[in-house]
Amino acid sequence: MKLHAPGFERALRRRVRRTVQGSRELKKEFRQANRFRRPNRFGWVFRPLYGCLLGYLAWLVTAQTGHLATGLGLINLWLFTLLTFHTAALWACLNASLDLPALHLLPVPDGRIFRWQLQKYFRSTFFALMDLGIAFGVLAAAQHFPPWKWALALLLAALSWLMLMALAALAAARLPRWPFQFMSATMILLGVAVFFTRTVLGDFAIRALDQCAPTLNLLLPTGWAASLFQLLPADRQWWPAFLVVPIAAILWTTRDSLRRLAGCVRFREYLLALPSDVLPEEAEEAGPSPDKPLQLGPTAIEEIIQTRRFLEPPLWPQRGWLEQRLWRWLTPRERALADFVFPKGFPIAAPWKSILRNLAIALVGAGAAGLISPTARLSVLGLGLFVTICQTLAQFFSQGRAFQPMWCSGVNTPIYAGFGIGFRELSGLLFKCSIIQLPLVLAFTATAGCLTALMTGFPAVTGMIFGLKIGGLFFGGRFIMVAFAFSSGTNDNTRFTFRTVALGAFIAVFGLLFLGLAGAGLFLPAPLPAWALWGGAVLEAYGFYWIYSWFYNAGRFDLMNLPRR
Repeated sequence: MKLHAPGFERALRRRVRRTVQGSRELKKEFRQANRFRRPNRFGWVFRPLYGCLLGYLAWLVTAQTGHLATGLGLINLWLFTLLTFHTAALWACLNASLDLPALHLLPVPDGRIFRWQLQKYFRSTFFALMDLGIAFGVLAAAQHFPPWKWALALLLAALSWLMLMALAALAAARLPRWPFQFMSATMILLGVAVFFTRTVLGDFAIRALDQCAPTLNLLLPTGWAASLFQLLPADRQWWPAFLVVPIAAILWTTRDSLRRLAGCVRFREYLLALPSDVLPEEAEEAGPSPDKPLQLGPTAIEEIIQTRRFLEPPLWPQRGWLEQRLWRWLTPRERALADFVFPKGFPIAAPWKSILRNLAIALVGAGAAGLISPTARLSVLGLGLFVTICQTLAQFFSQGRAFQPMWCSGVNTPIYAGFGIGFRELSGLLFKCSIIQLPLVLAFTATAGCLTALMTGFPAVTGMIFGLKIGGLFFGGRFIMVAFAFSSGTNDNTRFTFRTVALGAFIAVFGLLFLGLAGAGLFLPAPLPAWALWGGAVLEAYGFYWIYSWFYNAGRFDLMNLPRR
């Protein structure tokens, strides 16, 4: 089947070009609309610098520690972070691509569209393969390999890339999507924190990585293929050879993962099921009905309207003590906003029970692993804390569907912009949802810090104070996150003007200042200056929020932006 007519397309492009060139208004509109759609023709020239940076860091930690496994552990962490991005990118390419509405109209089967989108995704991962090739090449040069070992090192880079693709397909096919978004954000924040506090935290991070790298390379599947690099030097280690079996098992799952993805994705119009008009409490009593939705007759509907039962408050505030306190704290306007932002309710008790349960499991697992080796204990504890911190951030920074972008007629508009919702009232609701959870956050961070200090040989009081400071910084970061959530749906940099430069400099300066004050407040030895700088970081985040809100309320931003392809 021929889907394109090259002659017609060329004639149409010429006609459109002549029409645009003949109109000043159309030419101006074209320049503005083409700003985000214009491809970066020189990006491929600078893109290899990422691979060079990765290779340099891997060589640096290897040279400082004298252990090749530490450099491979750094590459493993980079691959794990990249896995979270690639999993989300694969899901978006198959379910949320801007090309899908047009592809739906073509008279082609779903399987062909699935292959087209999958090919687009694989082409976008080429730079990851290039970065791995450069990083492994740097390590091979540092080890003074002969040419045939260089070839094996490049083959291991390709194998690591294949493992990354297989793991991304496996995660997209069998795991939920939302954890990967928070995991990627957490890994980026940790990397930025280590970079800007490298004088204090850098040496500690390298020592911790040096201790945990062997266990980390064994536990994380992203490091299995990279661990085979240890077979190449003269002082080779033979245990990575046993990883060939799990590597082959992961690669074997790729076909099944792609088949599951192809079976779950349907490139057709999504039709919502007919909703029930029964009140929630009556639906719970009647039980689920798989055959047909629960419906009421006209008489019952009239009675619900006349008795004003449809105006009764939702049920979620009655499901826990904290939910009740939050509902009583909200104003009538904020209660209406809560129904809009959290249409399925805002549970607090159930998520925090899950967080505390996972923390207890991590602590028990770390204690059991400590019977084997201290490194295994630190690795299990670090993995458990990473998972629970991601859950805590997801719950504490929850924003519901307020900033969900709605794509229509070539622009993205946040869903709150379609209603009469102001900046201060929406952010006030989100702040109250976080403040009601602040005691739980402080208890979690203090407990985690105290127990971590006991397991790592530090004083318990030091760990508790460190945890309390981390919890307070979470609260300060809430102001910045709210401002960034509003900024993600606005057109605040459509033109290169003095205001654009000033706004970018303002955000960069305040962000770096917050990180600097937070790092100094956490690691400064003197208690009084450390607490003063910690408080300055929280106040600085609050000031950032108020300054951004002034620009927002002054009408400086346009509440819709062009989708960036």
